[in-house]
Amino acid sequence: MAESGPRMAPVWASGATSAALTGWAASRVAVVDASAPTGAAPSFGLADAAPHLPGTLALSLVLLACWGVLLVTHGRVRTLVAGLGAVAATAALALAVLDARHLRADLADAASSQGRTPGEIGFTPWFWLALVAGATARALALVATRQARRWPAMGEPVRRSRDAGPPCRRRRARRPVARPGRGCGPDRPGR
Repeated sequence: MAESGPRMAPVWASGATSAALTGWAASRVAVVDASAPTGAAPSFGLADAAPHLPGTLALSLVLLACWGVLLVTHGRVRTLVAGLGAVAATAALALAVLDARHLRADLADAASSQGRTPGEIGFTPWFWLALVAGATARALALVATRQARRWPAMGEPVRRSRDAGPPCRRRRARRPVARPGRGCGPDRPGR
């Protein structure tokens, strides 16, 4: 039986890499105020002490764990884990947009409370990297959800089509052949 659809290795490697990139970018500063004095760190209120995307970071770690679990599972469990990864990637994207919007508003409030007019408050390249990597991770998790049941389990040989070459052969255990006169039963002469 020939494999159909994308192969597991490239999808898995790309998915795990994009999940790691999403987490790495989400841990960096996402929003900056261009009117702040040079060298000054962005100041936030006590509730928002970190200018990064914590929800996206947490969900990218969940997604990365899902990619790891895909290696050691098979069948329905693998499909469920891939679906969980797709949900985590979708939620990470949504939280990135929501968190960045809140960070932008908090940065504008902090600038106005310091007596400055908030200038150009914008997103850093880290924010855009988190969005692009998160969208890629989501797309690959959806591919994995559709194809996971067709991928081989860990340690299972890859099946090939007849045109690809000789199939993998497994040694079959020899079954004992029943011979008359041996074993128990009415055919065996008693002692």
